[in-house]
Amino acid sequence: MSTATNVTTKPYIVRLRERGQITLPAQLREDLGVDVGDFFTIVKVDSYVVMTPKRLVVSEVTSQLEQLLAEKGLTLDDLMSGLEDERARLFEEQYGQLVSS
Repeated sequence: MSTATNVTTKPYIVRLRERGQITLPAQLREDLGVDVGDFFTIVKVDSYVVMTPKRLVVSEVTSQLEQLLAEKGLTLDDLMSGLEDERARLFEEQYGQLVSS
């Protein structure tokens, strides 16, 4: 069973700038779905450099959380309030009721 890979046959020639920067051609950025500020993982393999877009987990989790909150009609304040209530409940369950001085 073979697996298909998407190999671009057209090589891109880029110049290494003074501060170690390169510019990815617009078509390549579009094909990869990357934009200014995105992160990449770079690995040296013998005399080759392999560069892959890095999707930050925190960004993905944040987006998913925002989507879930919107679907449930909740705000971040609602979520934080619920966490404070849950923390108090767990504290009381674990240590008993807090006595004020």
